[in-house]
Amino acid sequence: MFHLNRRHALAGLAATAVSGRALAQPSTFTTNMYGGRWENTWREKVLPPFAKTIGRSVTLDIGLGARWVANFRAAGKDNPPFSALMLNERFTAMLRDEGYFETLTPALVPNLADVVPSAKLKGDTAVSAMLAPMVIAYRTDLVKIPPRAWADLWRPDLKGQIGLYAITNSAAVMLALWAAEHFGKGITDIDTAVKKFAELKPFPQIAYSAQLTPLLVQGQIAVAPIDLGEIVPLKQKGVPLDFVVPEEGMMIFDQSFSIRPTAPTRPQRASTSTMC
Repeated sequence: MFHLNRRHALAGLAATAVSGRALAQPSTFTTNMYGGRWENTWREKVLPPFAKTIGRSVTLDIGLGARWVANFRAAGKDNPPFSALMLNERFTAMLRDEGYFETLTPALVPNLADVVPSAKLKGDTAVSAMLAPMVIAYRTDLVKIPPRAWADLWRPDLKGQIGLYAITNSAAVMLALWAAEHFGKGITDIDTAVKKFAELKPFPQIAYSAQLTPLLVQGQIAVAPIDLGEIVPLKQKGVPLDFVVPEEGMMIFDQSFSIRPTAPTRPQRASTSTMC
């Protein structure tokens, strides 16, 4: 999970103290975030101490990876929409290959010295900070035989009761690759994956988890692949939900942070480094 280390944050800002004081009206620091539980947690737990540390107001750009990538490309490398960007690796790779990200070093991001090598992504242009495991959630009052595997999504008794992510979500891509390998000739056999998902119709396709959760709570669907963090709080509140870790293995949402190389002022650059 993202960890704001105040000592490192202040150390990163110390070198910019003089230029920082010159800004009578510090500009707002913008970063991106998903909606729903993600947004609420950041607004309540992360942003207040972060804003206090950097001495600037902070705002969130709420959306999804596909839109953020499109916005960065539309704005161009010299004028991106904001300075710090959180993405799944599939989206990070798109902008990384096009030169949108700074090479991260311990001098720029002090906490990087404590990061395990596997969390540093290609070219040190991003660092993984959060992982969200994806499970199969189900309504205990609507499903007689709990699913045990990803393949159980195709059980006849569950037809018409399943909710899925739209293909713009990384979870849908992961499921498509799994289906291509499990039912077809390998992960590149997308035609087979598409045919297999067509067998599940009708089903709602949801952009992100915060839109999928209400369908489970309301009983509009009975089974869904979803990140675990959405389900545990609902179980604790007494919603008749449970989950299983699929026997074929767990899929995981990764969230990595990158920064742009053209931050216009040293304080802004230091603020971006602190966010990472």
